[in-house]
Amino acid sequence: MSRIAGEMRKLRDLERIAGLILEEELAALKRLARMQEETGREIRRLREMASDRARALVNCGAEDPAFLAGQDQTWRRWEEERRALLNNRLARLRANHEMQKAKASLAFGRVEAIRRLIGQNQAGRKS
Repeated sequence: MSRIAGEMRKLRDLERIAGLILEEELAALKRLARMQEETGREIRRLREMASDRARALVNCGAEDPAFLAGQDQTWRRWEEERRALLNNRLARLRANHEMQKAKASLAFGRVEAIRRLIGQNQAGRKS
């Protein structure tokens, strides 16, 4: 095997490995985006539930059984705590998403650099 053929084989192996790494980084990016969307949906659902409950209390007033039993305040506390937890989770997911974008970008750059080297190597063989 010639030196150039050996280098080309190594570059092809590097390209395959770099491509696999890029796929994994992009998959992680996609998972984080999906998790952000799911968390955002849950936050919106809680807000809608709180809004629906507020409207129901306006319509029922002091005759609402949950209100009379004191459970309304318990539910409101739970809803607020849950929403705060989800907002914190969403903030962490967004930060992780930004870091993952940087990792995916670096992996993409590596793949492109290796492909350029392969192209240069092939062009050198033709000359």
